[in-house]
Amino acid sequence: MKVSNHKDYALFDYSQYLHRGQEATCHVPEKNRPFDLGSIVYIKDENAIGVVIGCVDYMSEDLRTDMSGMQGFCQVELATKEHFKIEGVNVTPQLKKELS
Repeated sequence: MKVSNHKDYALFDYSQYLHRGQEATCHVPEKNRPFDLGSIVYIKDENAIGVVIGCVDYMSEDLRTDMSGMQGFCQVELATKEHFKIEGVNVTPQLKKELS
């Protein structure tokens, strides 16, 4: 699942991709990217569903979400309909509205 425009969820204009100390570009082919801008993810430790809004770093496996800031790839997974059914899961009204 992806949102139509990830920038609608960001408070600031984040760099899309990070390569620490190098040019901020993405060299990973799109079909091999586990997470990308606009991906809807379940944040395990926070019991929240968020949107990937930038700072995706495939080298260190980090990304920035709208709900919980920087997260490691191991702390998130692509959200499914089942994640929305988890008791107490935190989802922004904006995301709920877009998905309905």
